[in-house]
Amino acid sequence: MFGWGHTQSDDVKAKKSAPAFLQNVQKLLRKNDVVIADKKQPPKNNTARNCANSHPTSNPAPVSSRSTVLWMFLNTHEELTPAEVDASVDLELNEDTELEDMVGEAVDGLFKVKALVGEGGPLEGVEKPDAGRIREVVDYVVGSYQVQKNVAREKANQEKDAKKVKKQQGKPPRYFGLAPELNVQTFVDSVFSATTEGSEQDSQRVEAARFYEKLKAGKRVTDEPHITIVHKKQLPQDQDIWDTCVDVVNMDQPPKFECKLNKLLTDGRVMVLVVDTIQFPEKKDNMFSEEAWREAEKQGKEFVDALQEETKNRLHVTVGTENAGIMPVEGKMLVERWKRGERGGVSCVEFEEKVVGARLRGMFS
Repeated sequence: MFGWGHTQSDDVKAKKSAPAFLQNVQKLLRKNDVVIADKKQPPKNNTARNCANSHPTSNPAPVSSRSTVLWMFLNTHEELTPAEVDASVDLELNEDTELEDMVGEAVDGLFKVKALVGEGGPLEGVEKPDAGRIREVVDYVVGSYQVQKNVAREKANQEKDAKKVKKQQGKPPRYFGLAPELNVQTFVDSVFSATTEGSEQDSQRVEAARFYEKLKAGKRVTDEPHITIVHKKQLPQDQDIWDTCVDVVNMDQPPKFECKLNKLLTDGRVMVLVVDTIQFPEKKDNMFSEEAWREAEKQGKEFVDALQEETKNRLHVTVGTENAGIMPVEGKMLVERWKRGERGGVSCVEFEEKVVGARLRGMFS
């Protein structure tokens, strides 16, 4: 938008990356008034975009999936301190805020920083972009711009993914399940931290909290949650729902479903979040064209209608098991017992209904 320079630490191949990264910044500063230095920790004395009053830190430990990476950045952050930057622009982010509006808010903030717009500043005499210009830039970024990647690492990841795909080609998934957009540990933490009437005296809540702390201490809380819909072991009797899942997963733009959670169960061996209902969203997803949305709605509602009562009565997200010797299927059995009214030895913690988005996936492990 302003023709500023940009460099990132991932571009540096030298063993001592910090000096090389700084040299890259200095080279760009000879040609640009402002350089966006994209580093894992923001360098001091720069104007910062302070989103939710925090910035992420990274951990060099390997992670198993993109979702793990995302949750790592969301959960491991340090508060931005005034000493780190000359000025900051606070952005209020939520799921209803359009990208264009957020960029506009950031631009407004930049033009209020005297060090930028004042005499000698990089924005001195620069006309503030109007809504049309902001829209043009956002469309370009969303449609075509890509940040440069570490080529060697990207190639290795592509080869790894290709091997995985080749191995799975022609091989049906072990089961179909919904992958909810949920950080299980963060959510369950919030359930137990919430105060409800009589909660302190609730023995079931106390027992459940004790078991949950045990799961956390043993690192037994899942970081890749799923909601099993149908397993290949259920074939051929459940062929209809299996085929429906295949149709949904193979769509060009599969729909996102809404899953409603309302209680937590544990028997001291396994802990689960009970999925009360699965439904197709009423509000149209703006990422879909009208035609694609009609097709998604058709297939999505067919999937929901195909769910039998037997399936609905076991839907859950496994929080964790006491040890590796306990099979995850015990979570399903726990929910089924509860739904049949068999409450002996089971602790139940109810909470305010939580709606999470989830997409259907063919799962291999």
